[in-house]
Amino acid sequence: MLKQSLQNKNLLGRANKVRPIIVVVSVFDGQRMCRGRRPRRPEGKSEKMISIKSEKEIKKMREIGKIVAQAQEEMKKALKPGVTTGELDKICEEFFLSHGCNCSCKGYPEGDPNPFPATACISVNDEVIHGIPGNRVLKDGDLVCLDIVADKDGYFGDCTRCYVVGEGGSPVAHKLVEIAEKSFWEGIKQAKPGNRISDISHAIQECVESNGFSVVREYQGHRNWYRYA
Repeated sequence: MLKQSLQNKNLLGRANKVRPIIVVVSVFDGQRMCRGRRPRRPEGKSEKMISIKSEKEIKKMREIGKIVAQAQEEMKKALKPGVTTGELDKICEEFFLSHGCNCSCKGYPEGDPNPFPATACISVNDEVIHGIPGNRVLKDGDLVCLDIVADKDGYFGDCTRCYVVGEGGSPVAHKLVEIAEKSFWEGIKQAKPGNRISDISHAIQECVESNGFSVVREYQGHRNWYRYA
């Protein structure tokens, strides 16, 4: 199962042990991320090389990124005590389809006997990543991570946001969300000509750890290829 949990951890009650769900927004290109086949490297390109995108490519990346961000806003509107994770997933899927996008996570990986069954990954409280939406009813004070991916015209948008439901929640839960977002912006500051990807990740980790939290080392980052065969 893709659903993972921190074992023997009380996420909301132990500030010195809490692990943040980092807010990440990324857009990358590829034909189909979710077809379960090994990606094909472009001819003449090193797998370590970052390709310089054309104006046309950047336009398409911005388009899918905007759609995914808008889907997050639609889910946020419905995020309140009493809603189920399955209902949030339905909102996300309907939004993607209405904008001509593929639901990239649903059915991934193709051919697997147990593919991911939903459009959104929704993780609650001590679930670290890739929670499967269903009949779970959200309560006031729940810590919820909405992780969504869509693709259109061969380009992907991937966006994760973390919220505390309703008016409740412990101080550490609210602090976690605050620092997760802050670390995201600290990483963005390092995304500039002349820097390395490691400069971005270092800024994120430094922000997280300097505020008393820790990164989840088992789930750090994605390896993104230029094209997928």
